[in-house]
Amino acid sequence: MPFIRAVLFDYGLVLTGPPDATAWDRMRKILKATDPHFHEAYWRPRYDYDSGALNGASFWRTVSDELGYQLTDSETTELIAVDSDSPPAFAYFFSALP
Repeated sequence: MPFIRAVLFDYGLVLTGPPDATAWDRMRKILKATDPHFHEAYWRPRYDYDSGALNGASFWRTVSDELGYQLTDSETTELIAVDSDSPPAFAYFFSALP
């Protein structure tokens, strides 16, 4: 029997729910974007952010550049906080495990 070195879980809306609606609306408003445009700009570079290829400031600069919006430093800080303070739904799943 082979030795199992890792287990991968696809938690994207399998073990989690959709993004927090209040946080999503706040981020969209900071960037002065409509939802369809924000949705596309947010998810396009998200894998690079989640995998560590982009840091928070680079991720939000990429999103804002795609939307044609020039972020201030304080807006970047706020976007990072709103995005990361929104508890991921999978945290509740794992907290229920024995």
